[in-house]
Amino acid sequence: MLGELLPIIKGPVPASPPRRPFSIRRTSTIDTRWPDGMGGNMLQIGAARDLLTRDEIDDPRIVVLDRFEIKLSQAREILQISATPDRPDLPALMGARAGGHLRSAIINALPAEVAAGTPLYLLLDDVGGASLVAPFAWAQWNEETKQQITASLDLGGLRHKMAGVCIGFAPGSPALDSSRETLKQNDEVPPLGRDGDPHAWHELVDWHEVSARRARCIDVWFEDEDVVIQAFFQDSAATQSGERRAVHEYLLYARADRRSGTLQALSAEPRILPFDVCPAAIFNIGRMVGTPLGDLRQAVVAKLPRTDGCTHLNDTIRSLAEVPQLSVVLAEAVSSSAS
Repeated sequence: MLGELLPIIKGPVPASPPRRPFSIRRTSTIDTRWPDGMGGNMLQIGAARDLLTRDEIDDPRIVVLDRFEIKLSQAREILQISATPDRPDLPALMGARAGGHLRSAIINALPAEVAAGTPLYLLLDDVGGASLVAPFAWAQWNEETKQQITASLDLGGLRHKMAGVCIGFAPGSPALDSSRETLKQNDEVPPLGRDGDPHAWHELVDWHEVSARRARCIDVWFEDEDVVIQAFFQDSAATQSGERRAVHEYLLYARADRRSGTLQALSAEPRILPFDVCPAAIFNIGRMVGTPLGDLRQAVVAKLPRTDGCTHLNDTIRSLAEVPQLSVVLAEAVSSSAS
């Protein structure tokens, strides 16, 4: 009965959406690798870019391009960190653990990045989630690495620890039953980007090794007195055959009042998710309507806690908190064109 009520998982998005005249696009990726092999330190290479498109689609302008490189221990502690352009306050994050109050540490160490809503802040905020999901890449590379990672993990114990974390692992969920095959097949996904548009994404590197990628794309434009937003999120991994397979993918649509910045409408499409019960989280996101965009990072925790939400959907909603800063850049471009 529950399955009949659940939203349909539609499958992967075929291509990145086209850019629009007078829009701004934020793209970000975090690629996670294991230079020393399974069980070694993680190396995360992140890039995020804000791209302004004015009236000429083929002549966009890069507003900001941020990059980082982070080495994480097996316990997900930050061992090394650097950014381009350099930020002198980054070393304050050394020793912080992804998933262990890292987000609070970022806010304390880099308040100017948070206030400006920079692409680097989005990347840093995503370190915890990206590093948690990344090991699934070993199960995607080939059958040998799949067996190795499966043997090294106590899957039943992990599911038990996850109980109550999100709607997919709510008490009574079939996803918690280790005796059942509740994991959906990870879907093959096309490359990020769009044919005929070399500017759709920032420069991407194809790693021919075990690697995971967390990717985001946020488009913002104006319609009358509304700010219109479309966001894409994906967790994927490389495979030995050269294709990519994803375990999480969402599309998100939102509208906000241009003057007040208050969220007026929000909807989501679950495109790829690991369990059949996961899409139920979209039933609750209407609670976010009426929230100022700038408050989304804090408000989503209060309004969609634990089994009321999906961790990855919540983070996609949180990533819209910097839309007001993107809107300022876009508004200046629109005003300049009109004068």
